[in-house]
Amino acid sequence: MVLWASDDESAWKMGVVRALPGLLSDGRNRDSKTTLNAAGREAICWIFRHGQLAENTLLHLAEDIVSQIMSSDSGAERVRRLFQLVQRRPIRREVVATVAQQVDYMKRVRDNGGARGTLKPEGIIIPGHYSTHQDIAEALNVPVPGTSEFVSVRVCPAQPGDAGAAEIEGSMWRVAGEDDPVVPAPKLPKR
Repeated sequence: MVLWASDDESAWKMGVVRALPGLLSDGRNRDSKTTLNAAGREAICWIFRHGQLAENTLLHLAEDIVSQIMSSDSGAERVRRLFQLVQRRPIRREVVATVAQQVDYMKRVRDNGGARGTLKPEGIIIPGHYSTHQDIAEALNVPVPGTSEFVSVRVCPAQPGDAGAAEIEGSMWRVAGEDDPVVPAPKLPKR
């Protein structure tokens, strides 16, 4: 069985090949391990050719954005910057763990002292995988967070008839544009 994966391409594949002497390279490492030669790679029978890996978000961000996120000594501040700087894009729980570098990394997302609470004054909400949050994300026309995912987005009050509006805390909200004033974000429903 052979496996190939690429974080750059967010892809993987798996196949099988019989490791016959004519399909192996001549070189060996200290443990007598070897690799497939060109003929061996051609002989692979791919079982899964187009597997999708979850995106390694930090790898796909601009270096200056990653530097801004990771430059703080505080895990809470790094997570706040992550959701502030990377909006309208699914952020997996593993990315939060990597950025927070703390045992209770999910606390850094929550409303009471985490990014949800500290980003409210900037008009940013962070829907998660709860069905009520998914409904809000869908209504706002932003990526709907899947299991163990979050999506941050800056919102502003919507006018009657605005497309892409969601009801949050009894009022209508929409995705804020660059020219919209910053207003405190509503509180997302618990579940």
